[in-house]
Amino acid sequence: MPLREPNMKIRHMTYTKDNGEKSNRLVAVVAEPKDNYLCYDITDFSTEEAKMFRHYLESIEVYREETFAEFEVITGKKISTLWRSFKPGGIEWEVDDDTV
Repeated sequence: MPLREPNMKIRHMTYTKDNGEKSNRLVAVVAEPKDNYLCYDITDFSTEEAKMFRHYLESIEVYREETFAEFEVITGKKISTLWRSFKPGGIEWEVDDDTV
């Protein structure tokens, strides 16, 4: 299966903390701020379809964990140390480029 364009974007930004401290960051945007839960609505699924759907979601999670474990071995960088949460009001996005 060919790779498709990821939902995630790699972007440059300047982030200003509440105390006024600024830092330049290169981030992989996994999710944008939302006010609501993001859910798959499987209301119309049969019990068997719901079980199958859960199985596929679990398979995706296993694949993600295995892939990140491989990344950690290759780079020496632990994925768990990369998570950051940025307040939207402190972000100044730079013009998108294709450097990454």
